Formats: sequence, structure tokens, C-alpha cells
Amino acid sequence: MYSQEISKKFQRRKDLTVEIRIRIAYIVLYAFHWGDITRLSHKYNVSRQFIYELCEDFSKFNQFYFGDKQNTDNQNDKICSLKFILANRMEGRCSIPSISLLGQRFGLQHYSVGYISETLSDAGHKIGNNLNTSNLDCFTFQICDDEIFAAQKPILLTVDPISMLILNIELAENRKHDTWINHWQHIIKQGITFEKIIKDEGTGMNLAIKKMDEMSNVEVQSDTFHGVSHKLGLWVTRLETSAYKAIENEYDREELFYHSKTEATQNKREAEYNEAFLKTLKKIELYENFKFLYHCLLECLQVFDNKGKLKDYQKVIADFDQALEYIKTLKNNSISKEIESIEKCKKDLFCFLKSAKSIVYKLSQTIDNKPLKLLCLAWQYHKNMIKAKNAKRKNKLKKMEEKILQHAKELINKDFDAIKEDTYDNLNHIIQSSAAVENINSLLRPYLNSCKNQVTQEFLNLFMFYHNHHRFTSGERKGKTPMEIATGIPQQKDWLDLLIEKISVN
Repeated sequence: MYSQEISKKFQRRKDLTVEIRIRIAYIVLYAFHWGDITRLSHKYNVSRQFIYELCEDFSKFNQFYFGDKQNTDNQNDKICSLKFILANRMEGRCSIPSISLLGQRFGLQHYSVGYISETLSDAGHKIGNNLNTSNLDCFTFQICDDEIFAAQKPILLTVDPISMLILNIELAENRKHDTWINHWQHIIKQGITFEKIIKDEGTGMNLAIKKMDEMSNVEVQSDTFHGVSHKLGLWVTRLETSAYKAIENEYDREELFYHSKTEATQNKREAEYNEAFLKTLKKIELYENFKFLYHCLLECLQVFDNKGKLKDYQKVIADFDQALEYIKTLKNNSISKEIESIEKCKKDLFCFLKSAKSIVYKLSQTIDNKPLKLLCLAWQYHKNMIKAKNAKRKNKLKKMEEKILQHAKELINKDFDAIKEDTYDNLNHIIQSSAAVENINSLLRPYLNSCKNQVTQEFLNLFMFYHNHHRFTSGERKGKTPMEIATGIPQQKDWLDLLIEKISVN
């Protein structure tokens, strides 16, 4: 008897007659005023969920028995509302409360925060994080991998650095090797293979590569920025600051010495000044030596020399090793620890030179040696210009590129623009860092800020779809979508129409 009572969870209430149920649904659907749902739930002692389900059943009944026109109108209204919400969230980067205010201003039928949040979540769930087309089947990509953090939770990201196509973006619990394996397997199951992976020295990622059979033939390129610049670049500023502080302290000691009155005080302050003077010399010497050697390391990471000739792999490794050894002689413990970590990943830092060799050889089959070297050097100036943060340096590099291109044009003459574009496109396949992930991070971050880092996988699905199908508005990819660049197939429809279609299908 007891077990039967437990299993009986619900009982139809006899006091809620058919007439009352119809009246509740009618009021909510056709005579709605703000607060009616709360009032009705209290009046009839029912839950809000009960009223929502009742209205849904009543709507389906009406649509079935009373023709298609109302159904069509409602459907069109829903599509317009959905487009409004998606466009403001993705293109406008509006927060959900802001979309709610805009919806109210422009007369949207449903504009509550809860409705908008549920709509976005539902859309993200329906489209998933699979790529939108079968055109990528059997495609091979170079991939950049890294993590982005939101509220201390990692977002795993895999990007094609050539097209900027997001292959997978995933909210994860951790960065362990099995999480990365599942992340890559999701891409591989869609018929996509990897040619090369550019990554930092994350432990989980390294272990995942070793354990995956599909990664056994994939070339591994350590991120040169994280491998060298990120570790040592800050030390240039730190040592410079330290040197200036030592100079300032030396001037203070000197001034105190000149203001000394007694002989004993003068002797004491003279000794202090001499000590400060020697310390300043050491700090300046450390700064200048380290800065020179650091730039020697950066020079090793350049693909071509100052004449446009591809650098020799063995010579670059030897120069790099020598610069590291000289830095060790500076005897700064903190810097020496960074050098040790660089030496661990050194073997994967220069794989880009092997890729460059095959690309230059391919180009040499159609372009003469001298103009090819000029084009390669111009491309290198162009890449350095893009990375430069200082406006003066950026302008200088741009002028150098233009000057060299002018020399190349005099040698090529015919079809110069087409040859230059083709050469740049080929050389752009030389990838040295996972800067593509940082680029995506900068695009994603405003959305994360607007939702206070309370991100869901459903939103990441929407972001991935929007990014892969929206057109770039500036830069070298202007006017194209990542999917177009990756597949070579023109995208006829706007991202919003494609998204609505996919949601409707699912």
C-alpha cells in the first residue's frame, strides 16, 4: 500500500474544469497584461510552468483546427524576433538586458530577459559545435591550439590560422590530456585531418599529442612567441627600469656627498657614492648585454636574412644556442630559469624553416631567383609591420616593404600584382605562433565581459557559427568569411539567414 502511494506522483485536479483551463490559456494568449501569469497562478493555485504548458497545448489546438494564416503570421513574428535577438547579441555585442530594453523600444512581442536568454540558449543547443558544411570533409589544416579563460574555467580552442576558421571551441572542466584528446577527436570525426599543430608548452596538450595515434604524423611547431618573446621580452623592460633606478640612486648619493659638512660625513658619503656608481655600471652593462642578445634570439626567428635568402636550419640553431649560452654568462638566476625552459622546447621552435623551404622551392619553379628573394624579404617586412605596436616602427617597415616591392616590380614587370599576391598567399602558410588564438580571444572577450564571464557552451556554439560565417570588415581577409577562405566556395547567404535555416532544420 505504501509503495503504491509513493509511485502516484500526480493527480488531475477536478476543480480545474475544462472551462477554467480554456479561460487561463485565453487570458495569457489573447488578453495578456503584465503580471497576469503570476495573478492566475495564485488565484488557481497552479505553477507558472503549468500555465506555460497549457498555453502551448491551446496554441497547437488552435493552429490545427483554425487554418494556417495565424500560424504563418506567428511563425514570421518568431523569426523576426529571433533575428533581432541574434543580430543584437552577435553583431551588436549587446548584453541580454540591453537586448531586452531594445526589444521593448522597438515593439517586440516577447522581450523579457528570461525569454531572450532561453531563445539564445535554445538556438546554441540546436546548432551544436559541428562545422556547418560537408565541404570540409577530407580537408587538412594547420591548427593553432590554446586555452582562453572565463571565470577560471578553460575554453579550449582550435583555429585554422590561414582562414581563421574555428574548428572547435569548447567549455571544459580542465586542461588535462584526455580533455584535449576528446576535443580533437570531435574535429577528426567530421572528416578533418591535421597537417601541423602550433601550440605552447602546456603539459596536458603535450601528453595528448603523444597518446593520440592520429597525431603521430602531425608536425609540431612550438609557439615562438610563448617560447621566446613572452618569456624574455619582459626582462628587457625590467632591466632597463632597474638601470634607471640605479642611475637615480647614484645621483642622490652624489648630491648628498656635495652637501656634506664634516670630513667624516664626506668620507662616508663618498664611499656610498662609489658603491652606487659601481652598481649602476653593472646594471647598465647587464641591460645592454641582455638586450643585444635578446635581439639576436629574435633575429634567429626571422625566416629570411636581410637579402631575402631563406636561412639555413643548422646555422640558425647554432646561432640560437650560442646566444642562449652568452645569456647564461650574465649570471642572472631568474633569467637562467627562463633559458632552461626555452632549451626544453628548442627542438620544436624552428620547424617553420622546414615548411618555408618547401614553399620557397615551389615558388622558385615559376619565379626567378632575384625577384623571388625580393618578394620574400618584402613579405617579411610586411609580417613584421603587422606585429609592430609602435607607430614609428610600423611606418618604417611599411616604407621598407614598398621600396623592395618597387625593385621587384622593375624585375618582373608583367602580372606583378598577381605574382605578388600569390607569393604572399603561399608564404602566409609559414606559421610560427598561435597568434590566431589570441585574435579569437580578443573577439570573444567583449562577449564574455558583457555576461560577466558566465559563459555557456550554447553561447560558444553561436559565437563559432557567427565567426565562421560573418564577413571580415578590414584587413587582408576583408569581404570574405572564414568558411569561404577555408573551402574556396563562395558563401551566397548572410550568416544570419544560414543560422535561421540551421535552427529550423534542427
